Amino acid sequence: MLDAMETFPAQLGARIRAARKAARLSQQQLGEQVGLDQAFISRLETGLAAGTPAQMMAIAGALGVSISGLMGVEPTVEPVRPRAVRGPQDVLDDPGAPAGLRALAEDRALTKSLRVGELEWRALASIELPAPATKEGYVAVLMAVRGASGAAGPEGRG
Repeated sequence: MLDAMETFPAQLGARIRAARKAARLSQQQLGEQVGLDQAFISRLETGLAAGTPAQMMAIAGALGVSISGLMGVEPTVEPVRPRAVRGPQDVLDDPGAPAGLRALAEDRALTKSLRVGELEWRALASIELPAPATKEGYVAVLMAVRGASGAAGPEGRG
C-alpha cells in the first residue's frame, strides 16, 4: 500500500506549497489571487482536494511557475517569470514572452472577441510548451483550458 505522501495529490500539494512559500504568499493571499478560499488551498496542499485544470493553471500563473513544474513533469518548480501577467500589455512588456503569445496579445480585436480574462492570461503565460506555438496554437490552448474547466463565460476567468 502506498504511503499518503507518495500519492499524486500529495506530491502536487507539496509542490504547490513549496512554490507558494518561495513566492512568499500565504494560503489566503494565493486564494485571493486565484479566486479560491484559503481552506481549499489548504486542502490542495495536503492532497485532500483536487483542482480543475483551470484552477491549476491559475495557481501556477499566480506563483510564477510553469504548470508542468507543478504537475511534476519538470524536476523543479523554479519561477519562469518574475512578475505576474494580468493582461495583454504585460505579455507585450515581457521581452521573454513566447512569440505566439506576443502575437495573441497584439491582436486586440481577437482577444476582445474571445474575452480573455486575467486568470487566462496568467495561465497562458505560465504554460511551458514543448515547441514554439503560434498565435493560433495559444488560442487552441485557451479553448482546451476552457473546455476542460467548463468555463462558458467571463465569470470565473478573471
